[in-house]
Amino acid sequence: MSEIEFNHAMVLHQGGQLLEAEKIYRKIIESNPNFEPAFSKLGTTLMEQGRAQEAIQVLNEAHNLDPKNMETLVSLGTSHAQIGNMDIGLAHVQKAVEGDPKSVNTLFLLANLLLHAGKKEDSLKTFYKTLDINPNIAESH
Repeated sequence: MSEIEFNHAMVLHQGGQLLEAEKIYRKIIESNPNFEPAFSKLGTTLMEQGRAQEAIQVLNEAHNLDPKNMETLVSLGTSHAQIGNMDIGLAHVQKAVEGDPKSVNTLFLLANLLLHAGKKEDSLKTFYKTLDINPNIAESH
């Protein structure tokens, strides 16, 4: 696996060329099955394609390789929420917030998931925490 391949896949991914990025991430994983960033990015790519079940499997592998990766926890949470596993999704995102309590994007996601789960009071509290950190968050989302 070369750093160039991984960077190329990330550029494709960020440019919306998800299938092309997926192929490269899979190739990297095949040659280096312990390279957690490729698992994490592949999982995110799958999630963005609406393939949440498959994303969860890949993201679980990424999480096993690096349990402290907050991006993986957020993607796991989002993927679970996509398929209706709201409690599991919330647990992953809450764990990500615990790992990085000042991440405005993660707090904002948590507030939204709580709202969709019918937990309006908790959602509002979380949203207010987000505003305490960044008063302009509502304008950027």
